[in-house]
Amino acid sequence: MEIDAADDMLTKLRGFMAESLSPDERALLAALIAPGAALAFSADEVRGYASSLREIHDLPEPLVHAIRRVGVEQILSEPGD
Repeated sequence: MEIDAADDMLTKLRGFMAESLSPDERALLAALIAPGAALAFSADEVRGYASSLREIHDLPEPLVHAIRRVGVEQILSEPGD
């Protein structure tokens, strides 16, 4: 994978979040992607953002229920599959 692809994806994600999601939906998406985004930083760099790693990994209950209801396979599948 190329860095340009990652930059493009993040730009598109920010645009999607700003233009298509409500504040509550943005908060849920942020909670969903935070653990993956945290992997880009060392523990020292993220210490100020969360009081513990557990806090980073806790998902809001509505998001947990929605993911369990839909299923991970469906979430990760290609559109139209």
